Amino acid sequence: MLKPTRSTDGFTLIEVLLAATILIVVLGIVTRGLVGYLGYTGQVQASTDVQMQLRRTMELVTQDLRNASFGMLASTPYVSDQHDVSFMQMDETSAYQVLKGSATPSQGFQNADNFQVVAPADLSWVSGDLVLLLNPHSGQGTALVLSKNPGMTGHDWTAVHAKQANTICWDQDMLAVKATALGYRYDAANKLLIRGTGVSVAGSSAGSPLGSVVEQPVAFDVNGFDLGYIGADGTNYPSLASVPSGVRVVRIAVTVKMSAVSQHRTITKSLTSYVELPQQFTLTSQPLDFVQAVQGSPNVTCP
Repeated sequence: MLKPTRSTDGFTLIEVLLAATILIVVLGIVTRGLVGYLGYTGQVQASTDVQMQLRRTMELVTQDLRNASFGMLASTPYVSDQHDVSFMQMDETSAYQVLKGSATPSQGFQNADNFQVVAPADLSWVSGDLVLLLNPHSGQGTALVLSKNPGMTGHDWTAVHAKQANTICWDQDMLAVKATALGYRYDAANKLLIRGTGVSVAGSSAGSPLGSVVEQPVAFDVNGFDLGYIGADGTNYPSLASVPSGVRVVRIAVTVKMSAVSQHRTITKSLTSYVELPQQFTLTSQPLDFVQAVQGSPNVTCP
């Protein structure tokens, strides 16, 4: 009688199960490693993206601050404090000599609501423009909003800014220049850094001493925007208002913090930069102090 022989053409069930088990184990190890690698690369990419965004944001802020006219920080469109900052930038390259006389000389130059400049016939100032009065000897500047188009008499122009006084004292080297009020505001609730431009609306007090503010977000997922105002004495002050009289702010410490979420992890980065304010000018060697224009019926005295 012939004995049955075992077939050698295939695998037994046990062999198949064993091979499948080994394959599953190997795939599990490979998949886990692949997932870990992808997670790591994702975190690296997220970290790189945050760092790049930090640098772009810092470059924008510091470049604006370096271009501040006469190194002059301001209190409009935002109050310059620990999380917001404002400054002035010139709209023109021309600055015009300011004359001592005014249309109301009995009030004194500092209390008048107008001033006269020596300027060419094609002076482009119009109602609503923001003009800076600069006194390089006292180290002061103020911002005034024209309430009507300047009028020309001979070679002199009279600029009127109703409801605001000239505020600062006249000097023979006093200049006037058209400018724009700019600033940065940190919206902590929405994690936004916002760049604002003051819109000069004569007689308006909505949102800003100079009128309304046109705002544009420039950075998202911002976890912090901190500012320090460093005086010539080396002290870091938390706000412009806290700087003692007679102390000049010569640089600003800017710290920006940003974050991103990758693989259920939050990646946070921060960057700090120290911005030297412009200090060397034709008539003065230090940044000017911003003086808020006096409203209503002023009684400013001068030496």
